[in-house]
Amino acid sequence: MNISPLTLLEANNLLDLMHSLTHVVNMEQFKKIAYSFIELIGCEHLIFGFPELATGEVAAVKDLNINYPQEWVELYQTQEFWRIDPIVLTTMASTNPQHWSETYRKLPPDKNFITLAHDFGLQDGCSCLTRDNIGPQWTMVSTAGGFRNYKNKAEYILERLTPHFHLALLSLKVSDRKFQNITNRELEVLKWLSNGKTSWEISVILKVTEATINFHVKNIFKKLNVNTRSHAVAIAVYYKLIALT
Repeated sequence: MNISPLTLLEANNLLDLMHSLTHVVNMEQFKKIAYSFIELIGCEHLIFGFPELATGEVAAVKDLNINYPQEWVELYQTQEFWRIDPIVLTTMASTNPQHWSETYRKLPPDKNFITLAHDFGLQDGCSCLTRDNIGPQWTMVSTAGGFRNYKNKAEYILERLTPHFHLALLSLKVSDRKFQNITNRELEVLKWLSNGKTSWEISVILKVTEATINFHVKNIFKKLNVNTRSHAVAIAVYYKLIALT
C-alpha cells in the first residue's frame, strides 16, 4: 500500500496544481504554477528539460529554466554535459524519480562535472521524467537543493506532477521555440496546405508567384523541423498554430 507522505493541506495543494496545469494558457501562468510547486516540494531550484521537436534524439536536451543558476545552465548546454550527466542517462532508462546522491553512488559522475555543479550550489536534488507512449516527446523535471529529510515527499510529488507538467508544456509549444518565428504569411500558407491546396493553387489565392509559395513552404519546413507538407500540417494542428476547417 502506497501511503502518502503528505499532510492533508499538501495533498490538497498537489491536487490544485494538477488541476491548474490542465488549464494553462500561457508561460506566465505556467511559471506561476512552477513556483507554487517549488514551495510545495521544498526545493530551491527548478528546471525542465525536453528534446527538440520530432528529432527523437534523446541526447539533445533543451531547457526551460525557472530559477537554476543561469550561468550553470549555459555552461551545461555549451559543454554538452547531458551526454555524461548520470541523472540524464538514468532517467532516460527509467521513469522513477532519481535522487542525485543515490544515482551518483551507482553511476559515479565525471569529477570535473560534479565539481562544477557543486561550485554552483547544486549538491543534491531529485529528477523525474515522463515519456509519451508514442513519438519522441518527453519532459524531465529537475529540482535541486533544500530537501533535507523530505526524500519521500519529493518522490511522491514529482512522480505525480511530472506527467501534468509534460502535457502542459506540450500545449504551450515550448518544445520548439522556433514556433515563435512563424510569420502570419506562413500561417496563411499552412492553412491552405491543410485544405489540400497545391503551391500553384495557393499562389492564385494569395496573388503571388508559385516560387514565393514554395519559399514560404521551405521556411515552414525548417521552422517546424519537418520534411513533408502533411507532417507540417499535422504539427501545426497539434500545436494549435492553425485550426482544421
